[in-house]
Amino acid sequence: MAQCDFCSSTEIRWRYPTQSFSPGLGYESVGDFAACDACHDLIEKDDREGLLTRSVETMPILPLPREFAEFAVRTIHIGFFNYRTGPATREE
Repeated sequence: MAQCDFCSSTEIRWRYPTQSFSPGLGYESVGDFAACDACHDLIEKDDREGLLTRSVETMPILPLPREFAEFAVRTIHIGFFNYRTGPATREE
């Protein structure tokens, strides 16, 4: 089942074209990012701190200390913003 790449919601409404990149955390991000309405709104407002908070509080990240989870998620978000190649498109 498809999930929002930012908060794991299954209510996908948006797709952001993104080049593949390696954030240096032991994995590679491949292709576009999916987003729900709430995460899309934060991205469009460039509210990176709000997006970080939403992601850390809602994603089922392994039981990691909050500081590490914030570091990992922030690193991925930086990659997303740096490697995004165009505007979001609405998913039907």
